[in-house]
Amino acid sequence: MALCLSMASGDLRSVNLNLLPILHALLGAGSVTEAARRLHLSQSSVSGSLRALRDHFGDELLVRNGRESVLTPRATELLEPLDRLMASMGELLFSDSFAPEAADTQLIIASADYVEVLLAPGFADLLPRNQGSARVQFTHATLSDLPALGRGGVDLVIGPRRLLDRALEMVRVPVEELRRKRLWRDGHVVVRRRDADVSDESLEDYLAAPHASFRLDRVFAGNSEQLALEQHALAQNDRLLLPSLHTLLWVAAHSGYRAVVPESLARFYEGAFPLAVETPPFAIPDLDIEMLWHRRQDASARHRWLRECMVEVVGAAPFVPS
Repeated sequence: MALCLSMASGDLRSVNLNLLPILHALLGAGSVTEAARRLHLSQSSVSGSLRALRDHFGDELLVRNGRESVLTPRATELLEPLDRLMASMGELLFSDSFAPEAADTQLIIASADYVEVLLAPGFADLLPRNQGSARVQFTHATLSDLPALGRGGVDLVIGPRRLLDRALEMVRVPVEELRRKRLWRDGHVVVRRRDADVSDESLEDYLAAPHASFRLDRVFAGNSEQLALEQHALAQNDRLLLPSLHTLLWVAAHSGYRAVVPESLARFYEGAFPLAVETPPFAIPDLDIEMLWHRRQDASARHRWLRECMVEVVGAAPFVPS
């Protein structure tokens, strides 16, 4: 602790901190010649630094003992705290590593539940391979998750680009503060009970039939189907509004309701639910699914690991379009 106390008792601004790595090399090498070699400096430069260090500590630090140099008792006292200080400085200034096998951390992904259904199995396979305590938590996205990206409350938000852009305008989060990466493109399909008789159904009949539709919350629909209906100047008979695409599938499979869902989700459950999957009777733009994060996380090794995992999981997910 002597070195730390020496600096703490005075004004750090009066100390040439560039001398610290030279002191560390001198005490570790035990000679000016070897310290100069390790530092790739001239012997005269290291000798000048040793003089400055002797003045600062009021001690010779290195003294001749026959043909060798030996550390003074004061220099020996400095060895352990100096090792700790240099390690801490290196970690502070240069280390940004993340080892998932050793990390005890939780990473939060906000998305619609259909993203969770498609990707959670991939994370379940990936995380045990790291043999650590890193945890990934999926949460159902809300508008408040977008400003939470900047505060660190959420690590990633995943959703369709068009809807994310509209949500960002609503919560007034500047787009330039964020980073985004496209993950996949998804189409839309209509799902209904498999045994429902819809032969010769016209567009008018379709719109008049009862529908279950996705609605994120009371403020923001978050629904590409509704945007397309507005663009086509159409109105449909929405009787049930749900914040879960998974529940929409269940309702459509077990009632006379129609629902529009991402095609990948419908294909995922097509064999498990008694569903008929059809093309919508009006054009709905495809979903460009992307992940969104705050630029403050760009260089974070922890966050970079999460983004790399996301790309790997998406690439291997069987029902995600390539």
